Amino acid sequence: MEKVSNRQLTGIIVMMIVGGILMSGGANRSMQDAWLATLFSCVLAVPLFLVYARIGDIFPGKGLFEIANICFGRFWGGIITLLTSFYAFHLGAMAMKSFSEFNMVVSMPETPQLITLMMFGGVSIYILKKGIETLGRFTDFFLPIMMFLILLTNILSLGNADISNILPVLKTANKAFFGDIFTTLSFPIGEAALVLALLGFKKNRKKNCGIFLYGLLFGGFLLVAETLRSILVLGSHTIALTYYPSYIATGVINIMDFFSRVEVVISTAFLIAQVVKTCVCIYVFSSGIGSLIGCSDYKTLVVPSSLAMISLALVIFKNTLDSYEFLAIYRFYAPIFQVILPLIVWVGAELYSRREGVLQKKPLKAE
Repeated sequence: MEKVSNRQLTGIIVMMIVGGILMSGGANRSMQDAWLATLFSCVLAVPLFLVYARIGDIFPGKGLFEIANICFGRFWGGIITLLTSFYAFHLGAMAMKSFSEFNMVVSMPETPQLITLMMFGGVSIYILKKGIETLGRFTDFFLPIMMFLILLTNILSLGNADISNILPVLKTANKAFFGDIFTTLSFPIGEAALVLALLGFKKNRKKNCGIFLYGLLFGGFLLVAETLRSILVLGSHTIALTYYPSYIATGVINIMDFFSRVEVVISTAFLIAQVVKTCVCIYVFSSGIGSLIGCSDYKTLVVPSSLAMISLALVIFKNTLDSYEFLAIYRFYAPIFQVILPLIVWVGAELYSRREGVLQKKPLKAE
């Protein structure tokens, strides 16, 4: 039986959040207050992540799909499984497309996206064929290195920072400010909801609160730090004209003509985080479909699931601009899977546990 530690699950949550770090740095709407919008999004995510943790605490050793079937039965549990699997499939295709678009824009404009997607998908397939335990070890190894490099680039960027770029504070229109809070909450913070499907691999039965809250703490910190750094270095008006503000903000680092071209650090962090996010999406989709058709081994569905995601990634967006415009829709579409479905499962789990508790305490009638 594959097992992952609490620290590895926390690392996977951080990677899910960091997967959106390349496109962080300030939205067109909240301008210089985007870092505050990101910070408020992290704060608002706390109760949501506590719900995720509570679901796992009620059913230790069970993943999301098992919990849904236990609480709602085969039919309604299957509906929840189907919807979650669809979301994982869509999100995985978006993650693949995001990386292939980035690779084409910044480094390999002549390389067909199919080649990039096949290579990216091949890495994900290899990791998942080795098992979720391998994904946990992969995350455990790369996360500290990635966090150190991201923080290092932020420190090195201080020489190019201009404090006036974040002034005046909280002068953005309320509609734009709260709109960016909602967007960041759904992308990328709320995407950690898919980690619920991995709780069945947890080594111990300790509470899940630390897993989700520490993941939010570290992932949110990196997201806020990158957003603030990008605004300080580039300014909100420049960011509004760029696709990858964190990448560009890192590219301006040049120390005595000796230490430059540091943007490769952000590119590497983005690649690693997207690999982890894609692996999670492929696993959730494979295991979800497996649950629906009665296939207990998710590994047998990894290859066809990955190829299907690659096929969708090829046509999901026409270009990078199209993917950014979709965020206006995604922030309303994603909460169905990040908030509404988990809340339904949580309520069902609470009712089920109380009903079972009452039945266990009920004395047997004398014959």
